[in-house]
Amino acid sequence: MNSTSLEFIPSRFFPKDRMRLCTLWDMISTPAYKIVNHAFGLQKMHDDMKGRFREYLASSRDDFSRVEYSDTDRAGIASMDANMRPWLEIHELSASLKRLDRVIGYANDPDCHIDDLADLLGTLMEILESELEDKMIFYIPMEGAEFYDKPENWFPNSPAAFPSAKYDIEEACKCYALDRYTACVFHSMAVLQVGLYSLAHDLGIFLKYPLELAEWQEVISAIEAKIEPLRQLPRSHPKRDELLTFYSGCAAQFRYFKDAWRNHVAHMREKYTQTQAHSILMQVRDFMEMLSTRLHE
Repeated sequence: MNSTSLEFIPSRFFPKDRMRLCTLWDMISTPAYKIVNHAFGLQKMHDDMKGRFREYLASSRDDFSRVEYSDTDRAGIASMDANMRPWLEIHELSASLKRLDRVIGYANDPDCHIDDLADLLGTLMEILESELEDKMIFYIPMEGAEFYDKPENWFPNSPAAFPSAKYDIEEACKCYALDRYTACVFHSMAVLQVGLYSLAHDLGIFLKYPLELAEWQEVISAIEAKIEPLRQLPRSHPKRDELLTFYSGCAAQFRYFKDAWRNHVAHMREKYTQTQAHSILMQVRDFMEMLSTRLHE
């Protein structure tokens, strides 16, 4: 798994001597630009207020407009609260939330002074930094982002044809994006299993127990037994070649998937690399998309 440090955040917010690698696993998913935006916004307001106060101290001190808490300040604080609060809540940054409450409470005080407000903003930045150090951030490279965010782009028709495969389709794609390649192959085999059962149902296969309790080998053998009578049809039969090609091809593919990967990953005999997982995921995708043109749950 690739990790990323928070070096993209302004150095005044996270001094380099306090940098560390962070991850954000429990944050589920958060675009990095939001961290940048919040950090930059806080720092900008802090610096602006401190700068104005320094200018006031260096002046004749009769221009009180320099240190007035202005409508622009109010709008900035309100915007910060509206944008930052939901993000803090989602990511369970409770100490930062409490400090934000103090900032907003003081900003609503009629006697609000920009120097004191800037100090409160500085403390909020420090607490946010401290809380983020305890979080985990996983960086997903650009080429993996679409697998994580939009698995439906890779399996455009399969979820509609096989609704019960939707979960494993999403998990297979997300595991690939997160470098969990063996897990990706495991979920890919679960996707195939839905196709196997659909093919068996389409051929009217019944066992002594539910298909879901049968081994792949047993189901594939039953499928092949159902295909055999098709070979006895007259060559002149209008559907003979089409049906044989489709069903025989499917049975052969399922046997191939079983022997090549399903048995190994189901019994934890193999670990898979990125190249292997990508190849398997794409083969499963192509096969399931083909099945979805003929079969449905």
